[in-house]
Amino acid sequence: MKKALLALGLFFFPAAFVFAQPVSGKNLLQNGTFNTGEMRKVSRWIFPPTPIKNLGTDAEHVEWGGELEADANSVLFIATKAPIKAQLWWQQEVAAQPGAVYTLSVRMVAEIVESAAGRTYSTPDVGIYFLNAGGRWIGYQRLPSPKEFSPEWTPVSMKVTAPDDAVKIGVRLGMSTSAQIKVRFDDAVLTLAP
Repeated sequence: MKKALLALGLFFFPAAFVFAQPVSGKNLLQNGTFNTGEMRKVSRWIFPPTPIKNLGTDAEHVEWGGELEADANSVLFIATKAPIKAQLWWQQEVAAQPGAVYTLSVRMVAEIVESAAGRTYSTPDVGIYFLNAGGRWIGYQRLPSPKEFSPEWTPVSMKVTAPDDAVKIGVRLGMSTSAQIKVRFDDAVLTLAP
């Protein structure tokens, strides 16, 4: 009897494992349209506290959250209310398949206030990172282009291959800036390539 149960378990376990794997073409991110968000909170997305703590007193100039635009479209945003140097981002992690190819696509737009103090910079920090079983970073690939934000909604995408020891894949939507800026993101989609 035990042998029969063991044989059935060995037969069905691999089948269950196959069915539990991510489906090609399906968005692996939860709430990629940011339809459940408010000031400083967007369902399934994390705004890490460390970058805010690192800003010291400049942290009072940072806002983040989800908001509705005039056309009732929900977006994710990060804003600096003064020209400060900051690297800020939202992130979400999901299970990864080692060696699998993933595609990330998202739309982004920025409103940058020109500074009277001189030249400023604002660059997208959008990318994919991987974690191993111990929770350590084993790679980060940043969006290769554009190198600057646009005042118009811009669709961007990238394709990456998971390292052989990856157990989690993380998506990062953010910015590096020294300007007064508001960046908005929409339609974040992470898919497993066929």
